[in-house]
Amino acid sequence: MNIQVILYQLITLFLLMGAGFILFRLGFMTEDFNRALTKLLINVTMPFLIIDSVLTLEQRAPLFTVLTILAAAVFLYLILPLFGWLISRLIAAPKSQRGLYTYMTTFSNVGFMGFPLISALLGTEAVFYTALFNMIFNLSSFSYGILLISSGNEKKEKPRLSMLLSPGILLSLLAIVLYFAALPFPSPVVNVVGYIGGLTTPLAMLLTGASIASMKLKEMLRDWRMYPFIVLKQILLPLCLYPLFCLFIHDELLLNVSLIMLSLPVANSAVLFSIEYQADQNLAARGVFLTTLCSIVTIPLVVYLCL
Repeated sequence: MNIQVILYQLITLFLLMGAGFILFRLGFMTEDFNRALTKLLINVTMPFLIIDSVLTLEQRAPLFTVLTILAAAVFLYLILPLFGWLISRLIAAPKSQRGLYTYMTTFSNVGFMGFPLISALLGTEAVFYTALFNMIFNLSSFSYGILLISSGNEKKEKPRLSMLLSPGILLSLLAIVLYFAALPFPSPVVNVVGYIGGLTTPLAMLLTGASIASMKLKEMLRDWRMYPFIVLKQILLPLCLYPLFCLFIHDELLLNVSLIMLSLPVANSAVLFSIEYQADQNLAARGVFLTTLCSIVTIPLVVYLCL
């Protein structure tokens, strides 16, 4: 286990959140500014990040391998909400927070922590596997992920055809098409897409820090449900699902990628969607902060026990 990689990513994340915390306290990031920035992230920078993940791929795999990885990803994002539903009830989460807990269980920080961590531990081929997983991640997050986030609040979203026309959904589908088409794009186009998509992580972590700044420290640390949630999501869930995956997946590299992705902390998109759809953004910020903090222990522990 390359603990240095985890430490580097954690320190970077916490510094970005710390900057957001300070900017909010100094008045540079206000509630209105944060809402506008959230719309920019969800509708522009995140979709561009999805496309960039395909345009910058350095390799292509045989069709059978690609379909196997995509099938494993679809299976993963179909069963994780079921475990999220179970976890939300095991920790006696209020009805208004169950959807958010389910989202936080299902969607982990693949984009910022997943890629560099998997690259360091498993090599460049594993990064390609992760990129394919990430396509299904984005497709799921921008569809039923929104329904989970908004459930239990005043702005509850209902399934509708227009959801399939959101920038996140459309560009997730376009990313899959571009992957199979393998069309060449001019370097300036690829660079612009990369620059805009690259704004997502730093801006999202600034928003997370700003959300934390609006809470009192006691409020963040005394949320007792977060502690069993972390144990269930980041330790017990990977340990339970890994043997199940071993029964159906015989590609060792794919198994290892799946295990690490299950062990990652909550995705920062939980905060973005919570702000956009009027969910409990404080809970989302606590989830991102505390699961990221604890991952310094939980990820090495899970990898040690399984690999």
